[in-house]
Amino acid sequence: MGQSKRKCIWQEESNSEMKSYSVDLFINTPQDALKNVVKQITPFEHFAHPEYDKISFAELLTQLEAPSEMMEQMQRYVSSLMAINIESISARAMLSEMALPATRATFRIAGGNDQVPKRLAYQLRERRD
Repeated sequence: MGQSKRKCIWQEESNSEMKSYSVDLFINTPQDALKNVVKQITPFEHFAHPEYDKISFAELLTQLEAPSEMMEQMQRYVSSLMAINIESISARAMLSEMALPATRATFRIAGGNDQVPKRLAYQLRERRD
């Protein structure tokens, strides 16, 4: 599981002397764990990490002990990219998607990607007639 580093600082008096202490605490969070898994992935390197091909993205999130809010957030994220749920997509496919460099704009075809060939077929039929 991933770790989140937090610095804890406190002071206490000992023998009329004020002492300061500092310690780094490592807090495990599912979000950090997911970020660490994504860092292992190289997009388009399909044969690396075959273990993630054997489980769904939902199963990976469950293994990372993701709370229900994170599961819902990830479902919305996946739905915004493609018309699929997190139980149906492999962890590797989703991790590869998440490992891609961020872009400024994303596009989605209303009604699904199959609308492109349907529209092209319709226009070709219209030209032929």
